[in-house]
Amino acid sequence: MREPPRGRRASRTFLGALTAFALLPFAIGASRPSVYTVERELFVPAPAASLFEEISDFRRWSAWSIWAERDPHMKTEFTGVASALGSTFAWTSDTVGARGKAEVVASDPSRHLAFRVQFLEPRPGTENHDVLFLSVPGGTQIVWRVTLQRSFEAKLASLVMNTDRVYGTILETSIVRLARAAVRS
Repeated sequence: MREPPRGRRASRTFLGALTAFALLPFAIGASRPSVYTVERELFVPAPAASLFEEISDFRRWSAWSIWAERDPHMKTEFTGVASALGSTFAWTSDTVGARGKAEVVASDPSRHLAFRVQFLEPRPGTENHDVLFLSVPGGTQIVWRVTLQRSFEAKLASLVMNTDRVYGTILETSIVRLARAAVRS
């Protein structure tokens, strides 16, 4: 069997290496975990009951949610009783460009609230939020944990975006704004 000329062999080697290099981010992205958890905690000089009241009633979120601030004209719809299992908050935002729904999935007044967020547009996805209210001298320690179900696209994005920093900043800001709203009410 005759070997290809030296130039062709080098071209094939170069193209093979270039292809492998181009596919490397996809291989790394595919190996990233599909489930990712971000957690933040903060001491708030307010009673757990007032904090729980603010976060467990979706109708009150407009007073502290950063998303409500980004789109004050967001269309919202609420069902159910505040903090009750199954109560929901659905939204459509032209400004933020998203549509989704949050639903209370567990509630233990002044101690724990869990809700699931489903993003319907532009990219479907699910987040599970667990918020713990720990009574401590002088106030409450809030622990807010978000577990994300990441799509392949989100896994690829995590190669250049620090997921913990982005979501962590949102959680920290939310806790501070929640605390301010609870102290005011």
